Amino acid sequence: MVKSARGKHRRQEILQAAGHLFSLRGYFHTSTTDILEAVAISKGAFYYHFRSKEELVAALLDELRKDYEQEVIKHVVGADAAERPAALLDRLVELNTSGRWYNCLLLTRLAMESCQYSHELSERINGVVGWLTEEYGKILAEAQTAGAVREDISTNELAEFIISSMFGAIIHRELGNDMARLDRIAAKLKKFMGHVL
Repeated sequence: MVKSARGKHRRQEILQAAGHLFSLRGYFHTSTTDILEAVAISKGAFYYHFRSKEELVAALLDELRKDYEQEVIKHVVGADAAERPAALLDRLVELNTSGRWYNCLLLTRLAMESCQYSHELSERINGVVGWLTEEYGKILAEAQTAGAVREDISTNELAEFIISSMFGAIIHRELGNDMARLDRIAAKLKKFMGHVL
């Protein structure tokens, strides 16, 4: 267990470096040595905080979930119920084009990789995606009650559609480095959901 403030700070540095590297290279193409070099620490310092790379990615997914809750969900809940779906999409576009948020890219890359290489990691990622689906579904259900979202599709299906569309948009962005694509996809999702622009 990390006791000191310095230890907690070092642990955060490791998580941030690993998250950034995993989002760029993938989990399986990033070695522990790569992470050590990025943070400029020894193996002993790494293993003080994490027993393995697997434990590190589990902690990273916990942090990712907290980031989504803080930076997306809580941010959106402040809006009027009818405006929350649009606020959700706008917030995701804002974060992904900010240059400081790599969580959508990280989640997308880990999801693609884990399907091929690791059942355990795949289950962890499915847990995060399931949680996001549930949270987005709640936002959409409240907007549906307010008459701002179409009623012929379940809010759970709409939430899955948003997540799948964002995954696809992230992949397209990486292929063409086209940040505007996210904005265009968000605009189309708003129309599809029935949000009045």
